[in-house]
Amino acid sequence: MQLTRSGLSQGLAYAYQGVGSVWVYRTNDEASAAAFFDSEVAPLFDGFSSVKRWNINGRRQVQAKGGDGYAVGWTNGKWLFLIRAAEKKGFKKLIDVYPWIEN
Repeated sequence: MQLTRSGLSQGLAYAYQGVGSVWVYRTNDEASAAAFFDSEVAPLFDGFSSVKRWNINGRRQVQAKGGDGYAVGWTNGKWLFLIRAAEKKGFKKLIDVYPWIEN
């Protein structure tokens, strides 16, 4: 997965060697986050064999699993979040810091 930084004002990316990655980005406003998520983030999940997408009250979420591992991405206001791991065990370790995400 690659994520370009266009349209993003701030961001952090953490790579946990042998486990996976976590991305946290802040856009200028909620509309920018939604537009960037729809055009740039959600398509990153198309290579997975199982993909679920939601848009509830403007909050976007996508969950995926399959040949490319396990991943989840979502918006919260002007923030974007992405978590990805090659294996389920590593994915579970990463989402432990986000207890509201269901496996």
